[in-house]
Amino acid sequence: MTGRPSRPDVRPVAVVVDAYSTGAALAPAFAAAGWRTVHVSSSPVVPEPYRASFRPGDFIGLIAHDGDLRRTLNALLPHAPVVVLPGAECGVELADRLAAGLGLPGNGTELSRARRDKFLMGQVVAASGLTAAPQHVTDNPADAVAWAVARGDWPVVVKPLDSAGTDGVTFCHDAVAVDRAFRALHGRPNRLGSVNDRLLVQGFLRGRQYFVNTVSLNGRHLIAEIWAESKREVADAAFINDLEMLMPRAGAVQDALAAYTSAVLDALGIAYGPAHTELMLTADGPVLIETAARLMGTVEQQAVRRSLGVTQADLAVQAVTDPAGFLSRLDQPYRMAAEIWCVALISEHEGIITGRSGFARIEGLASYASSIAVAGPGVRLRPTIDYFSSPGVVYLVHEDAAVLAADYARIRAWEREGAIFDLAPASGPG
Repeated sequence: MTGRPSRPDVRPVAVVVDAYSTGAALAPAFAAAGWRTVHVSSSPVVPEPYRASFRPGDFIGLIAHDGDLRRTLNALLPHAPVVVLPGAECGVELADRLAAGLGLPGNGTELSRARRDKFLMGQVVAASGLTAAPQHVTDNPADAVAWAVARGDWPVVVKPLDSAGTDGVTFCHDAVAVDRAFRALHGRPNRLGSVNDRLLVQGFLRGRQYFVNTVSLNGRHLIAEIWAESKREVADAAFINDLEMLMPRAGAVQDALAAYTSAVLDALGIAYGPAHTELMLTADGPVLIETAARLMGTVEQQAVRRSLGVTQADLAVQAVTDPAGFLSRLDQPYRMAAEIWCVALISEHEGIITGRSGFARIEGLASYASSIAVAGPGVRLRPTIDYFSSPGVVYLVHEDAAVLAADYARIRAWEREGAIFDLAPASGPG
């Protein structure tokens, strides 16, 4: 007796390049829509900060890009993909090249580098007539110091051209600090694996910081979320993440941020897919800090769905799998069922984590919703100086802002007391 031949799987295929951090949410969202996904890694080795978030079992195929674009394109052709999306920052440029090479919709390659290189990004935005931060790029510490001194407006910011997560971002209040920051970063690999052969020096932007998450289709931009940010300055480093608060869509500030963000996306050629844009609302209006042509990083999907019913990753997938449904959202601004406070844990202590017995106190808070990337036993805890050294993120969701404020204050008090993580002394530099 002969069995029936199996039917070919005709479900459409999407490609995700570097499905790390929040990009890991794309494959499950495509699966929920009845699609399959193939993963392409932009380098043979997954960058260390992203290894824990990568879920290879979500994909029907795994392809490692070795630098040969034609070889990677040929490996994709049997899957007949219909879309290519970046999952994390390190995959943005390769996603552009693959989409173009396969003849698929995308953002093109002409401005690809400007969507990664923060200096070129600022130049393109300024050339379009939008307000941009004063900036200078150099491979020479003396040149960096000379530019900062000539401006005479302190502090200035020294940072890598193409990293992420506040990696290497340093606020400098004098020439000595500029020289020290430059020498500490120059010639060294950043968190995404690129070597800092040149560095960016920017004028400091004064005001309130926000970020706007979007998804675009055919050059039309949907405002998925607008968040207000609170940061804390760290000596000889940068402002570290403290608190992010989801804002209602309606409001004069939100309208100004949305309009400026849409103009930035147009200037940078972001017509398809998700983007995460960081802005400073100054006395003269919004000014770009940077835009990333990918999902916002470090997002707990269920917490956001509790408030909005949908996440940026969900919307990025809907734009591909149900474009008519996506476009219908353009005239329906998002509404919040509850407020969300995203709390970045901040360490003031150092040692080897042996347990996190105090974390149960956080989980017992009235507004506690979820947490992600919380450091566990065996991890060396250090004082937080950037996104990557934060020991975790806690999402608080509640209808009452007073409850959120009280719970946030409790978390910060427990941190100061060292009451969240159990620590053993650390030996050696480690």
